[in-house]
Amino acid sequence: MPTVRTRIRTGVLALAVAAMSAIFALQPPAAEATAACAPDPVLCPERMYVGASVDGLPSNPGSLDPFIQATGVSPSVAMFFAGFSGRVDTTALRRLSDTGRLPMMTWEPWDHTTPSANPYSLQAIASGQFDAYLSAQGRALASVGAPVAVRFAHEMNGGWYPWGQGANGNTPSDYVAAYRRVHDVVTAAGATNVIWVWSPITVVSRPSVPLAPLYPGDGYVDWVGLSVYFSSPTATYVKTVPSTLSQLDQVAPAKPIYVAETAVLPGANRPAMIHDLITGLLSMPRLVGLTWFNYVSQYDYRVDNDPPAAAQLGADLASSYFGGAGHVNDPVLAPPVALTFPTITGDAQVGGTLTGGVGTWRSGSGSGNLTTTDRWYRCTDATTTSSCTATGTTGATYPPSTADLGQFLRLAETATNEAGSTLAWSAPTDTVLMTPATPAPPAVEDRDGALHLTFPTAPTGTTHWQVSLNGTTRPLVPVGTTDYWLTGLTNGTSYTLSLAAAKVTATTTATVAAVGPATAGTAVPMTTPWNPYLKVSGTTVTVKLPTQAPTGATGWQLTIGTVTRNLPLTTTSIDVTGLTPGQDTPWALRATAGNWNGQPGLSLPATGTITAQ
Repeated sequence: MPTVRTRIRTGVLALAVAAMSAIFALQPPAAEATAACAPDPVLCPERMYVGASVDGLPSNPGSLDPFIQATGVSPSVAMFFAGFSGRVDTTALRRLSDTGRLPMMTWEPWDHTTPSANPYSLQAIASGQFDAYLSAQGRALASVGAPVAVRFAHEMNGGWYPWGQGANGNTPSDYVAAYRRVHDVVTAAGATNVIWVWSPITVVSRPSVPLAPLYPGDGYVDWVGLSVYFSSPTATYVKTVPSTLSQLDQVAPAKPIYVAETAVLPGANRPAMIHDLITGLLSMPRLVGLTWFNYVSQYDYRVDNDPPAAAQLGADLASSYFGGAGHVNDPVLAPPVALTFPTITGDAQVGGTLTGGVGTWRSGSGSGNLTTTDRWYRCTDATTTSSCTATGTTGATYPPSTADLGQFLRLAETATNEAGSTLAWSAPTDTVLMTPATPAPPAVEDRDGALHLTFPTAPTGTTHWQVSLNGTTRPLVPVGTTDYWLTGLTNGTSYTLSLAAAKVTATTTATVAAVGPATAGTAVPMTTPWNPYLKVSGTTVTVKLPTQAPTGATGWQLTIGTVTRNLPLTTTSIDVTGLTPGQDTPWALRATAGNWNGQPGLSLPATGTITAQ
């Protein structure tokens, strides 16, 4: 069974390593086991492999010298390309191994001199047509007597090689069958020292090809390989790699990852891009190594002819998390590296609660115990942490307060070991908001085919008003607005009206961030009532109300001087006494209808003055 075969192979690898020089000597497991693979002197060593692939390998180890001189890095992996038209050079591989380097053979089923041909089709390999060749190469690999990584038919999710998807009618099952055949024949020939590398390219290069159908199975894979290239001036680790890791986490969650090809195109920004690439790769939890592709291909990816790029690459690979030739199992003495970052869940609302989640960290065995602390910060912008100021709050929860209004919150986690400390930040929350309180009722005046609203004082935190008519929300109204009209309505019809205070983010004025409770009621558009008949006798005025009220009216509101009386619609006449002799007294008559906060809506008034005798 495949699982048994893998277990035997791993054991033989360990025996082979034990028989070698101290180059691959077994070291105690890391004190802080944060990597996602079980410690193993070859498959998951203390440090990550640093590889280089250059012209001249495997036969000429000296071909690595320009790379070493330019970067100061002596590679612990020497990766080379071999076609099916060639033969495994046991002597050359043993010579590389003797210098403390793991040979990695990218084994390509083609003759690269005739790239348009397909003499070694996946279907032919799977059917056994090349078993004799494969068995001979297996014996040659076994004779090396030390670990050798074999990367068969790489970048199979691309369509640019004869074995790739979309080329020569290949299907995923064709690829899986061919890979398994190569694995089984080579292993049966005694090559249990082989580390099998299944190696797609990042899915951003071929987003329509899923990886899962191409995976041969855990029993056939020791490392998941990966090709990662920055082939655009705007490429970043975040744009290029995480989407592939998401698929690999589903396809092969327990397998170490080796980035078998990686490079950055030339240009003025190359050193910064190299730093982004290497620090990004270092944050991959399952990473066990990477190889720089030092060739002229689509671009000139070499660094030995680019001193600034070589210096940056050397500086990034100088971290003791990486191991050069003969040093992959040296203890790691380096500050922690964030693998995943702190997180925040919950709504950034005053009165609510935010919950923080801790990150995960890489910390080596030689760096002592790992401890972490956290603190909440408020920030004036969401793009830089330099705008952040520490709060007095630590721990898993944070209750946003009015001091946080309009700002962004982050959780910062500091990880410390004996080599130093590293700070990791969560992503920022949305702008901290406060849900506005229920507004006071607006003044609503019933007009002819319309309703006129006068907004009240806005509750704290309000940026906009939200008006709804019969349950339909109208466009938001800036809080500085005083008057608001609803037109095109029908007189005598009762309309349900509501008003809520809203908080809208400053950067997305079309998006409601928080809406408070609404005040609601009914209102009825009406015409202005006719003037009443008024007759003054001494200090008494007799008011005869109009014989016909506006359509929809349910009552009258009569104001004489400073006294207002609400009258039934059936009222025909009323006497008002107590006027001041010789003084003009204003009067107003409105029709009433609806119900606003226990009070009726009012029409536009008929008005005038009277003079007592």
